[in-house]
Formats: sequence, C-alpha cells, structure tokens
Amino acid sequence: MTVHRRPGGGGRGGASVRRTRISLSALVAITAGLGVAAPAPGSADPEPMPTNPSGASRPVSPDASTPTDESELLAGPRLRLSDARTLIERNAKGEFRRLTNRPEEEAAKRLDLDPSVRAQVDDVVAQRRTELRLFVIDHMDEALEIVTATESKDRDKAEELSRRLYRAFSPDQPRDPLMPALARVLSLDDIAEVHRLVNEYWEGLVAWELRNRKPKDRTPEKCRETEERLAYQVFKDELRSAYETSLQPYREKFERLEKAVRPTPEQRQEIVDIVKEYVRRTRTRPSEAERKEVMGRIYRVLDDDRRAKFFDLVVGDVAAGMW
Repeated sequence: MTVHRRPGGGGRGGASVRRTRISLSALVAITAGLGVAAPAPGSADPEPMPTNPSGASRPVSPDASTPTDESELLAGPRLRLSDARTLIERNAKGEFRRLTNRPEEEAAKRLDLDPSVRAQVDDVVAQRRTELRLFVIDHMDEALEIVTATESKDRDKAEELSRRLYRAFSPDQPRDPLMPALARVLSLDDIAEVHRLVNEYWEGLVAWELRNRKPKDRTPEKCRETEERLAYQVFKDELRSAYETSLQPYREKFERLEKAVRPTPEQRQEIVDIVKEYVRRTRTRPSEAERKEVMGRIYRVLDDDRRAKFFDLVVGDVAAGMW
C-alpha cells in the first residue's frame, strides 16, 4: 500500500488542551469499534460442502421435442432446453462478451435444478470465494504489493507477484477448478451439461482471441497457450474481487485515519502492524469486543493531540454509519 507521510503536529491552544483530556473509556463507550461492517444476513461463510448430497436435478424429458397432437405437428419441432443453452454472447458490435464470473458458475446457473440442489451449488461457489478471501488475508503483504505496483504502473512487478500467488493458491492450475466440487452435488446428466457449456465457452473465447492470426499460427499448441493465459486472467479477476471484499475496506479506513490524524512515522508503522495483526486474527469477521480492543490499541499509540483528532474522526464516522 502506498500512502504519503505527512508531518505530525497540532495546536496547543485552549481548545486543544481541553480536548486532550478525552479518556480512553469515553472513546470506547462512544464508538462501536473498529472494523468492516458485519456481513448481511445470508453472506456468512458457508458450511463445508457435503460429500454425499441428497436431491437431484430435474432432467429434460428425452422426448421433449416430440409433438403430441396435430396442432403441435403444424407448429414444427421444438428445441430441447439443452439445445438453447450457451455461455457465448456477443455485444452489438459482434464482439465476444467475456463472463464476469467463472464459466463453471455461469453454466450451473443455467441448469434447471431442484431448490435443494441449487443451494448446494451456491455453497460450492461461496466456498471458492471464501477460500480466496482467506488466501488474500494470509498473503496480505503480497496482495498489497500488487496493488501498489499496479497503482504505480509497475506492471512487471505486479505480474510477477500475481503469478506467484497463482502458483501458491493453485499449484496444478486447473482451467475449471469448480468442476470436482460441482460433480459431487450434480447428477451425471447435469455435470455433463456443465462440461459441454464450459468447453464450448473456452473454445469460443480462444477462437476469438486468435481470430486475427493466420491459419498456420492457430496450432493446437498456440490454442493451449492461449487458453492457459486466459484461465490465469480469470484467476486474477477472482483475486482482485477477493481483495476488494477483504483488505480494501481496511486500507481505505487507514488512509482516512492517516489523513485526519497525521501520525508520526513511528506511530504510523505501529498502527499498520496493529491493523495487519487484527485482520489476520479476525479474518475480517471481528466481534464487537475485538473492534473495541484494536481501537484502544491505536488510541494508546498516539500522543494527546493526535488522540483528540482520532477521537473526532471516529465519532464523526460513527455518526455517519461508517464504523
């Protein structure tokens, strides 16, 4: 994280002297504590995925396209639902539209599933996001370095760090990491349909990426390299999303604190260390007691003038619903 240091200071007039008498107990009593807002109902980390799920999806009838009366004969053949499913979409200019989520997730969304099976699929997707969020927390320093390198346009360093995290999170680097977990909760027909949709999407995306290449350059090796590069890009998108839901809120709060309080370099480093330890320990899901405790630790790091500024910042943010 890149944050400019500003010199400390503060007036020592009568108003300042009066404000420095604020006690730690008053601060804790007024504030709700430091931390990111608790997750909304239903957004908590999912339970471990079941290995022997119950329930089954509703299969499409094998004779769904067979007319049953004269009016249907006149209407012509009907397409089966699976014939109409696809992940491939194009914009108004005819350009290939990339998915914003994992292809396996999007393919599963297009299945006609019983509610119980749909819930298990949702748990599979949520588990992946939880694992990525916790991975970013455990690799906090590297994640923040990537953000800093990206903001300073040091693409080589950002790419090197991203590749390192890719190898650490997924040593085998599978193209479709959700597929094994989905196979445990879907019927054979449904997982086959997910495979079909995902394969079709990747073939279409690779073909689009290589559309301007000469036929002799569209070799199987080149297609495989292109697919691996695109799969890595999907992981980077997931990593960025995980950062945005875990570390970014804390970074933004710290930048507000630094701007308002202007800690000395020594105080700043102590606060950085406190916040990092707090995030690693609470996994971005702190209790109210843990929020109050870390706020007290930050308060005690500061001198009297800066304690007063910190107090004003927190009270103002609490009133605005930001803490």
